[in-house]
Amino acid sequence: MPGQKVLSMSVIMQSGFCRRYFSKFLQKDEVHSLLGFWEAVEDMKSSDKEHWHKLGNDIVQMYIHNPSSSVRLNKNTLKGIEEFIMANKGPEAFFQGQEEVYKSLESNYYASFIVSDIYHKMLADVDKQGIDFMQESSPEPEDMDSSMEDVKEPKMPEPSEVSVFDHSSYARSQLKVLTERLSYKKQALEALRNNPKCEKKVVSMLESEIENLILEQNMLENHIEKTELWIEYLGIWQATIMEAMEKKENDKVVPYFVIRVHLANDAEYIPNKMAGWVVSRSLNSFHSLHQKLVPAASWLKKIDLPTKPIFKTFERNYLEKAKNSLQTFLSAVTKDDGLNKSEALYDFLSPSPEYMKHPPGPPKKPWKFNILQFFKNVQNTLGQFDDTEDEELLFLDDIDNKEDRRDSIAEPLYTLIGEIFELKGVFNWLRRSLIMFVQITYGRTINSCEKLLGVFSQNQCCFITYKCFVTPCGHQVN
Repeated sequence: MPGQKVLSMSVIMQSGFCRRYFSKFLQKDEVHSLLGFWEAVEDMKSSDKEHWHKLGNDIVQMYIHNPSSSVRLNKNTLKGIEEFIMANKGPEAFFQGQEEVYKSLESNYYASFIVSDIYHKMLADVDKQGIDFMQESSPEPEDMDSSMEDVKEPKMPEPSEVSVFDHSSYARSQLKVLTERLSYKKQALEALRNNPKCEKKVVSMLESEIENLILEQNMLENHIEKTELWIEYLGIWQATIMEAMEKKENDKVVPYFVIRVHLANDAEYIPNKMAGWVVSRSLNSFHSLHQKLVPAASWLKKIDLPTKPIFKTFERNYLEKAKNSLQTFLSAVTKDDGLNKSEALYDFLSPSPEYMKHPPGPPKKPWKFNILQFFKNVQNTLGQFDDTEDEELLFLDDIDNKEDRRDSIAEPLYTLIGEIFELKGVFNWLRRSLIMFVQITYGRTINSCEKLLGVFSQNQCCFITYKCFVTPCGHQVN
């Protein structure tokens, strides 16, 4: 009897012959779009990267935005698909959605399918055509993770090991990543433009992102060109201060100096003497460079840099003197065989933005004090010595259904009061201060049961739950 053979879900999904019958079965409940979504993502896996965004947009329009579709994905998966459409992430969200649909088909429809007439007819046709499922092998999907490896951010060497050569190699790796990312953005834009149902706002947003990426790409290419030019003529660069001026920075007027970076005039063997660029640096930048170079050349301590006047404006006479003093400093540095090849001098004279020369590290989360979290931490710490804590943990998932619910604010506050009464030694002043505050405010001592509760209830600090508390004099507070 054909129905005696039971094929596993994986065998059915791997065989195109079986999926056709499975699709006919799903059409009875009008949920065949689930299998259609699974097959569309499977086709996407085996396609070239250049076609990902076109196929991704087709899947979104046919199975996700289509009201008649039965595909329902969780919010995180949909967010990931949206990120892929905007070319911010890879297609991993589609594969996650494919797994969700597979589990839905297996749990809701597989058991009914293998006992249906369509399944029996499928097995009969399998025997007639002599199909052997053991010899069938589904094509291995392309490793999407490996195809996205070239999109990952390159790693910058440690600051202690960084050199000018590291800057060049890192910048080229960064340019490769940026070029690949720009290519994905353009593919996504083309796919969105060919989609008549796509909103113009999304297209405009993607066009703006592409323009910014092109601008960043040009800046990075210029940075690589200048860096490699510096490396090619390393040690024979000179810096000449062309002009001293005032510039507004953070609502303050600071002295700035325009510097022309060029090759040495006496270097006759250099074919391109016109190579160079112009940068502007503040007085603080000169002092920062001086501090970096002093450990490598102690003789720089003899060169005094100009300081910024505190109560005077930057007069022309001051700017000229500062210009001459800083020119003496730069000339001494560029003539030294060790300092003119240093990383610090390259950073100072490079016209590239700081984020290209020194990529920022991961942002640190700002520390914030939360008094409620503090009380909870106190409660958890003290609860380690409470034998009833283990019993409470068993009901944390059902805490809202408990008849005798605990007040999450008042209870740790009681614990804090108990700790204050136990304070001794140098911390005794805190206990005395609290007693004095209550005595001055209410005219009675803190040992009075009614007034102790009044401190919290009248000021509406929290809701007081039923709690038993014993004051140092032995009175019981209920």
